Amino acid sequence: MRRLRDQFQRSSSVADLADAVDSLGLPSITRVSFPSGRPGVQAKLRYMRGLIDEDRNNPYVRSLVARIFRASRITPSDPVGRARVLFDWWRSVFTYVHEPVETFTRPRRLILDPDFHFGDCDDSTLGLATLHEAAGFETALEAIGWEARFRHVFHRVLAGGRVFAVEGTLPLPFGFDPGVRAAEKHGVGEFVPA
Repeated sequence: MRRLRDQFQRSSSVADLADAVDSLGLPSITRVSFPSGRPGVQAKLRYMRGLIDEDRNNPYVRSLVARIFRASRITPSDPVGRARVLFDWWRSVFTYVHEPVETFTRPRRLILDPDFHFGDCDDSTLGLATLHEAAGFETALEAIGWEARFRHVFHRVLAGGRVFAVEGTLPLPFGFDPGVRAAEKHGVGEFVPA
């Protein structure tokens, strides 16, 4: 732990922070298989929640959140603005890439290492929900599906006493519920909360 703290004190960039995280020797990318259908979706959401819970108090992630807030000049008295600033930052750095084989990248790696600012909807949700949690917000993961298949994961964030849907991969504004878009496009969808 001392080595990590010393590395953090010497670091001057987010890439340095990611290198410090790597020095712990923890795997960054994991391939995980889940059962099909609703039980598999629920298992996937529980797995994702575990990754978020492990990384939300990471000092490097929290430091980055503080840097984002300072750069935006958003005040602590504006929790919705703070949640939106993190959303805007994430949307500016993350690129959606389809994954033919399901993998999960550790949230701290997604957040801290610019070489890992890509992935599918579960990766985006992992990164953005972890940022929200690191800032002190409560989040809930949710999956939506249609045509008897679950196809998309996103999260909701509680900010300023209101719950906002947060979609990190589709070109939707902060707070727009992707379930509404899915219902418009594909008919009634099915939701699986975590």
